[in-house]
Amino acid sequence: MKYPLSLLALTLTLAGCTDPQEATSSNFSKSIQNFYNGLQPAICLPLPQNKTPFVLVNSSFDKRQADILVKLGLLSSKPTQVEVNQLFGSAIKEGMEYEMTKDGEKYFVEDTHTNKFCTGRYSVKNIENFTSPNPHNGITVSYVNFTYTIEELAKWAENPAILEFDGKLKQLLEAPERKGKATLLLTNKGWVHEQLFRQ
Repeated sequence: MKYPLSLLALTLTLAGCTDPQEATSSNFSKSIQNFYNGLQPAICLPLPQNKTPFVLVNSSFDKRQADILVKLGLLSSKPTQVEVNQLFGSAIKEGMEYEMTKDGEKYFVEDTHTNKFCTGRYSVKNIENFTSPNPHNGITVSYVNFTYTIEELAKWAENPAILEFDGKLKQLLEAPERKGKATLLLTNKGWVHEQLFRQ
């Protein structure tokens, strides 16, 4: 039997559509990824000082942090002398002047509290399982277990010196996939991550 072309086109269109309100791995993956897309990059290293260039005396607590950023190619440094105020007058001490590199400018993120160098994004890989949607305080909820990776990392994030900055980054950088949990809420437009729903 031959079918009209318009009927075949309609059938193909409907077959390719999915209901965003259905509890499916595809819908849940999109909802969680939408939440991740609104977050800051996956890995961020704060600057010791919010503005560059800046100077630090060699005995400064922040100097170690700044020197690691130099190893990563995000800052450059050169010796200088720094006038330091003391209880009785001032003194000249040896220090370093730090300035942002061109590579650092690419990954610089201005923040209201602490400026940072950031890279990478979270990417949802697999929905492992989820609970059947159930009403909770008047809202239909599903609890989801999933895996995710960190992608699009800058080369400086692969430099071993980054672990000197924060040892906790080791597990984050070396794990091929990490496990995550999310609470998704059903709305008139589909499934939404709970933190986006409350904004």
